[in-house]
Amino acid sequence: HDAPTTEVRIFVLSKPDGFRTKVLMSERYSVERLLTSANEWKTCCRNTPMILIRQFAVQKGDKPSWIEPFVPYPAEVVSCLNTVWQRSGTHPEPVPGFGIGDALGLLLEDGVTLKAIATRAIRTVVTNSLTLVLALGQAHQQGLVHPMGKKYGKQALLLPSILGLLLAKLGRLKGEFMKDAPFLVGRLLSLADQLHVQYCHGVRKGQVPPQLVGNALMATALEQPRQAVDLLARRILPYQAWAQTVQGGPEVRLAKYLLGELGRVSAELKNLELPATSRDGDKAEMLLGYLARSEKDKGDETTTSISEGASA
Repeated sequence: HDAPTTEVRIFVLSKPDGFRTKVLMSERYSVERLLTSANEWKTCCRNTPMILIRQFAVQKGDKPSWIEPFVPYPAEVVSCLNTVWQRSGTHPEPVPGFGIGDALGLLLEDGVTLKAIATRAIRTVVTNSLTLVLALGQAHQQGLVHPMGKKYGKQALLLPSILGLLLAKLGRLKGEFMKDAPFLVGRLLSLADQLHVQYCHGVRKGQVPPQLVGNALMATALEQPRQAVDLLARRILPYQAWAQTVQGGPEVRLAKYLLGELGRVSAELKNLELPATSRDGDKAEMLLGYLARSEKDKGDETTTSISEGASA
């Protein structure tokens, strides 16, 4: 702090064959640059709407709780990018692709170099983590914990922050993208899932199908958002009609609230140009919209805010 212009050399060494050392990265940065980059990293990781992840409690016997996503270390970003989630987000498979030099580039670089890394990273994280995000979203609509296993379970608490980080590094801040069509499409499908769950409780005696209506349309929405919204407008009609006419029962107030939120988001979308196809950044924003929770949920007594498990 006393000498902010002092240069620090950052280098990454590797032994790919176990014997010879290879230099993967070697750069010099000022102390001031390092400190500024660390603060920016934490701010960028909070470039998300309110998201809470349902997790099992640390102490055995305690109830599951809603937890705020963590700020990842650069190495944890690499771990998430190099993991492909299969079998409906229950089976993680490690794959090569990114190294610690890439993560340090996200932390410390700017300009063309930063954009190149962030562009490749956002495409990778959307592709590799899609099934996990969809599984988390569907479980959350029912208040359930998505089973992931201990070794990779933390990734659920890192992925939202990584999506926010990459969007920020590409110049997309939440104050802007939360008003745009991709995010609102994700939000619309999330609300449709919640209404579908309430319908199942009210009409089907709690028998919820393996896939909710919004979740089933997410794969289409990520590629063709306009087509997905058109399909949703038809498929949601039975649940909408039930919510408009239901009388009595504990689910009525929530159903009416969801109906109002669906109307509000639909009205916002009506004033926007809904794209026929999506770019990688659009897909990331849509996934954040699908995971986002209402501000109303802040007062939920089951919500537990846990301090960040890691910081830059």
